[in-house]
Amino acid sequence: MIRLIIIFIIAVYSFSGSLTYDEIADMVEKIKKKREGIGIRDLANTPNPFTIVKRVKKHKKIVEKKKKPTIIKIVEPTHILTAILNGRAFINGKWYSLNDKIGDYEVVYIGETSVVLRGSRATKRLKIKSKATKINLFEGDKI
Repeated sequence: MIRLIIIFIIAVYSFSGSLTYDEIADMVEKIKKKREGIGIRDLANTPNPFTIVKRVKKHKKIVEKKKKPTIIKIVEPTHILTAILNGRAFINGKWYSLNDKIGDYEVVYIGETSVVLRGSRATKRLKIKSKATKINLFEGDKI
């Protein structure tokens, strides 16, 4: 409490020290002079300085989002021919013969290094991917 009083006294002394007695007397004389204010008629025409703020509820506008057209992408299955042996083709890990069905496709040709699959929309030709096209089963076979 004593600290607050000391701080207050120091503040008052520092502010009062900047003005002289004559300056203070001059200010008092200016305050004593009659000031002209606004007339009653003018006062009635002035806008109210204390405005009332009305809160307006904002209505959320519901907008229907336009639906994007659905794109249906048809992904063709990948067929990988690995081997051909005795008129049978090894495709995607299974053995197939002529006229066998692989999904929507039918095996229509089996050659030495390729197979032809015919479907309702397209015909595919599969080739063996490995570099060796023939396999020696016996020592006397030629490559």
